[in-house]
Amino acid sequence: MMKRRGIVILSVFLLGVLGFVCGSHAASQAFVQADQTGAAAQKPKAQEAPAPKPAPKKGVSEAAQAQAKLEPKMPAGTPGKPFHFPKPATRALANDLRVFVVSGSKEPSVTVRLVLTAAGSLYDPAGKPGVAAMTANLLTQGTGKRSAQQIAEAIDFVGGSLSASADHDGAYITVTVVKKDFDLAMDLLSDVTLHAEFKSEELERRRQQLLSGLQLQYSDPSYLASVTFDRVVYGQHLYGLPDEGTPESVRALSRDDVVHFREAYYVPNQALLAFAGDITPEAAFAAAEKYLGAWPRKDAVAADALATERPHGVRIFLVDKADAVQTQIRVGRPGIRRNHPDYIPLYVTNRIFGGGYNSRLNTEVRQKKGLTYGASSGFNSHKLAGDFEASTSTRTEA
Repeated sequence: MMKRRGIVILSVFLLGVLGFVCGSHAASQAFVQADQTGAAAQKPKAQEAPAPKPAPKKGVSEAAQAQAKLEPKMPAGTPGKPFHFPKPATRALANDLRVFVVSGSKEPSVTVRLVLTAAGSLYDPAGKPGVAAMTANLLTQGTGKRSAQQIAEAIDFVGGSLSASADHDGAYITVTVVKKDFDLAMDLLSDVTLHAEFKSEELERRRQQLLSGLQLQYSDPSYLASVTFDRVVYGQHLYGLPDEGTPESVRALSRDDVVHFREAYYVPNQALLAFAGDITPEAAFAAAEKYLGAWPRKDAVAADALATERPHGVRIFLVDKADAVQTQIRVGRPGIRRNHPDYIPLYVTNRIFGGGYNSRLNTEVRQKKGLTYGASSGFNSHKLAGDFEASTSTRTEA
């Protein structure tokens, strides 16, 4: 009988140990307490015999080996240290752009980030996934007074960085420079945000890059597993579609789509401007007013609401890919939004379960059973919804 290689997607986690994961804060606290109790029970007794001395290793002197202390068990963690996040100075400009400043002089550098909260792929036009991502990617590829090369040379000359990107919930323009080049940073950030030209040749170049990348990704079982999982959890909502779009939508994307998206969704009254580093609040507020104060506000356009009908019950999906070397597995269920009150407790809980190399999931599946190179889990939490996903890959026979 021929064995089927492919990608398995389960819409609901089947392992009983995960019953608590999308539960309440109290459930996560109980899990952490149980984990600490179990760890305490595993501590060696005072009269326990010491571990046998390892045999000398070839090529290593006995003196060097004598200095190396081998412990039979992982040492206990150090006591937690409280962290007090510095309180930001805030101000809203006349166009309702909200400005936040966190001052610190440990390093003579400044990072500025503009967050456009209504310019992510959540706001892509119907039937055109990928417009938000393309718009953000083209911001640094030429403005009315600078070409793409001039923008790159200007930031490279001062040893800084400038980037623009988008995800499901927003678009982000970030610039980092040393303090003396702060004015250049603000000039570049405002120029690419407000005056990007979206030249046809740059759009076409980016289109070909995307299509080439998507062709490779569509042959990658890991990518196929992840996008299939998103579609199962979110259905036809934009959260269920790739940020960069599909080959069909990328081919159909026009310059008018990008220009219209920037005009409709790049608005100051749906944006945050954050400064961090060696800068005073007064200097930051003055720079925000100088470079972005004349940015006209516009009425915001609401995103499509997430359908109330979400996956339920156990459902198994198989993408049969006969040439796959291994089988990719994604298991999960609908999760929580980013502003859910249990987000932080569940984040900590997941660190224990599947959020790191020493997590219980990876320890069981990789270290104890040797079925995979790695297994992990995590919460993907967005503005309107979220999901919980565990992932791994293994040889088909396993």
